[in-house]
Amino acid sequence: MSTGFANEGGLGDTALFAKATSPMPVAKAKAGYEGMEKGELNVTASLVGAQKIFMPLSPMMPKKMLMNNVYDMQLRGSANK
Repeated sequence: MSTGFANEGGLGDTALFAKATSPMPVAKAKAGYEGMEKGELNVTASLVGAQKIFMPLSPMMPKKMLMNNVYDMQLRGSANK
């Protein structure tokens, strides 16, 4: 189910959303809302594959490397590279 979030934000052709799937957007939104109510700053829901390994390790990685990766994933047209 496409929510239109990526396209509305101009991120539809970026690597950040290229492989994004949203089989249960309501469950993801609920997890985020419940985390917000608990005061959690970082809520992750429905991680797949390597994300499950990467997310817990990300605080130990150099911030410059993380920011460069996020930047690269947000560039327009990066989904086609």
